Amino acid sequence: LAHADVSNSSIPNDVIEEFLFHLLRIVVVGGAMCQAEYEFTEYMEATKSMYKDLVRIRRKSDGGIIISSKVFHVDPNGRNMGVFHRESVHNRFYAVVNEGKEEFIVNFVYVPYIPFW
Repeated sequence: LAHADVSNSSIPNDVIEEFLFHLLRIVVVGGAMCQAEYEFTEYMEATKSMYKDLVRIRRKSDGGIIISSKVFHVDPNGRNMGVFHRESVHNRFYAVVNEGKEEFIVNFVYVPYIPFW
């Protein structure tokens, strides 16, 4: 997950494109002072909590689900935008749009990767 080019991995592309995978990647990579966790359940619980806070999911009458949120992945390196102070393959910026009956709620996930050294 920490390697920038996951295209050569055994993870299917449709999984890599899912927002849930992107959140997991943020949690696993962490920041410069991130301490490794030896139990995957800690990463899974943190990712699950973030996903539930950001994305609206509804149950259909047949038991299926509808994800009504729209997630936009903003240029990861902030080219021509000045979003990040330093270019890194681990920089992440997402806009999650939840449309209600009378309002729009936009949540941002902004993760600038800042190396320790």
